[in-house]
Amino acid sequence: MFNQYVWVSIVVVFFSFLLIYTLPTTTSFAESSESEINSVNNISLRVIFHFGAGDEEITTFKVFNQLGGYDERTSPKFELHGIIDGSKQLLHEATDANYHDPSGGHQYSDFDVDIYLSDEAATNIHFIYQSCDIKDYFMETLYDKEETYNGKTKFAHVEHFEIQCSGYHPLHLVETQVTNDGSKITSSMDEEEAETWEDYFR
Repeated sequence: MFNQYVWVSIVVVFFSFLLIYTLPTTTSFAESSESEINSVNNISLRVIFHFGAGDEEITTFKVFNQLGGYDERTSPKFELHGIIDGSKQLLHEATDANYHDPSGGHQYSDFDVDIYLSDEAATNIHFIYQSCDIKDYFMETLYDKEETYNGKTKFAHVEHFEIQCSGYHPLHLVETQVTNDGSKITSSMDEEEAETWEDYFR
């Protein structure tokens, strides 16, 4: 009878230690998985929309393509692609409002957009778009033929937003270069624009 209680106590203690050890490990793995960035050099894409109804920051877009704007003869235009999720509430409202009233007589028309492309240390590129409107929106499902149907990969439901603006201002964070004799080559960015990444997020 005594041996039975001893063995039960040993088993309870063993599983208690096992539970204590595995819980933090599982949590840590989940947190690290969510924070991973699946781009070369760990470049993150951060987009902030400034609507009349409020600001909305979105970090789930994976694709940002510039379609025009560097040439002054073309209108500043860009597109954003991302998986459907719950982080785009105001953007969806703006898309619906623009579709039903393309004349722009609503609080979501003529908005501004800040786009940041950053690595872990600093903001490398900051695009400022002004007086923008949504020109196109569509959704598509991406898949790998029979691979997805066999369960080896997942179906991806992706939203595409095409946005056209009137103003465009690119900012590239350029580090001060130092020559062989130790003197600095000061760029226009050093003189006129913010020198630290914190200044871009004010």
